[in-house]
Amino acid sequence: MVEAVVNGFLSTHPVESAEEFIYHELLPGIYPSGSYDYYENGTVSDFKTNGNLTAPKDIPAYYRYQLLTYAWLLRKQGKPVDRIRIVWITRNNVGRVGKPNAKHPMGAPLKDYPATCTTVTEMITDQDMEFIEDILTLVGESVLKYKENPELLYILAQDYRLK
Repeated sequence: MVEAVVNGFLSTHPVESAEEFIYHELLPGIYPSGSYDYYENGTVSDFKTNGNLTAPKDIPAYYRYQLLTYAWLLRKQGKPVDRIRIVWITRNNVGRVGKPNAKHPMGAPLKDYPATCTTVTEMITDQDMEFIEDILTLVGESVLKYKENPELLYILAQDYRLK
């Protein structure tokens, strides 16, 4: 997997910063934060391993929100960010053998899938930044409201089990 990352991504993407913890005060006492994996040329990236035989071709919503949060935080620090990227790394699936059957009592060899490194990049729009700031603000205001009224946790978290 390391070889796939080095040859498939790092050799062609010069690092400006990596594994940096970032935060910004959104509301009094509320600090969205996180640690992105890679930043270069206006793109914030996160590396994700994938157990499938092939890499996904998109960025799932939950990772998109994570990356948009990193982009929002980096912009608050004055860094230009106009793209988000997932670097999908598939595991090395080689030398596998199928289930034994009459034709292949020891199991037939299966197709090899060596580790791969695949990037999926999306442009960030102004609407994306407004969306993520609204979500962060909603979460932040919910935390502040909970601190004022702990008995409202189940309503704020939308989980009746917390009542």
